[in-house]
Amino acid sequence: MSRESSLSLYDGLGRRKYVTEQERDSLIWTASKADPVRRTFVLVLIHTGCRISEALAVRPAQIDIRGRAIVFRTLKKRGQIVFRTVPVPYTLIVDLLRTFRLDPQDGSDQGRLWPVTRNTAYRWVKDLMALAKIPPGPHCCPKGLRHGYGVCALLSGVDLKQLCGWMGHSDIAVTSIYARALGPEERKIAKRMWRASPLQWRRWLPPLMIGLPVWWESILCKLKTRKPDEK
Repeated sequence: MSRESSLSLYDGLGRRKYVTEQERDSLIWTASKADPVRRTFVLVLIHTGCRISEALAVRPAQIDIRGRAIVFRTLKKRGQIVFRTVPVPYTLIVDLLRTFRLDPQDGSDQGRLWPVTRNTAYRWVKDLMALAKIPPGPHCCPKGLRHGYGVCALLSGVDLKQLCGWMGHSDIAVTSIYARALGPEERKIAKRMWRASPLQWRRWLPPLMIGLPVWWESILCKLKTRKPDEK
């Protein structure tokens, strides 16, 4: 596979590789009713865009309670140890503390939060996606959540350089693929452009300016010709 084809949100058949906003919301709702261990794992993938192996490597000390973030080791950077901090909702921090009974004062190494294999974690995600009725396709997998995070971040106004750091990309060109979202996501971007465009209100200005003098003149004529009320 060429670098150009790999840097795409669509596969060779034109099918998207990312989950949509509606699919993500449906998965969050489904996960809220699931086993706490599986729920927290899937929610971490959704809210951080981390790779599945990076989530499985998380230990209690990497939950930054004060900073409301999770610290990941970027596993793809060979030959060097690189950590990145990704902000998450405080509700997720609380969920992690309760699920794993973490003590913020305990500085000892308590092992990985999810001591399972990659295959098991992959199956957790797939099972919850099926329950959430997410249609099959290349987006229906943990990588689809990562891509969905990237698209969602840009739609929310996150700077491309900041997103590059959060996702652990070594090249911002990789992150830029999320600016190429199509379908409903592209329409949201276009709506922001339309709202900001002067054309949105200028096209109505000429008719208003033409009609205003006529309307105002008719009002003045009525006032001049109106007879005073008889006492």
